[in-house]
Amino acid sequence: MFFFKACPRCGGDMYLNRDMYGAYTQCVQCGCVLYIQEEKETVAVAAKEKAA
Repeated sequence: MFFFKACPRCGGDMYLNRDMYGAYTQCVQCGCVLYIQEEKETVAVAAKEKAA
């Protein structure tokens, strides 16, 4: 999946990819990488904060 003009560094196009460490988007033009937090992790963190 591509995200056009979504790079925060250069304004270039980014694509979605996944490896053994998780999902990320990477810019085609400059190589900027943004890691995507998994939904399961987000739910677990929210539950811990709610319990505290």
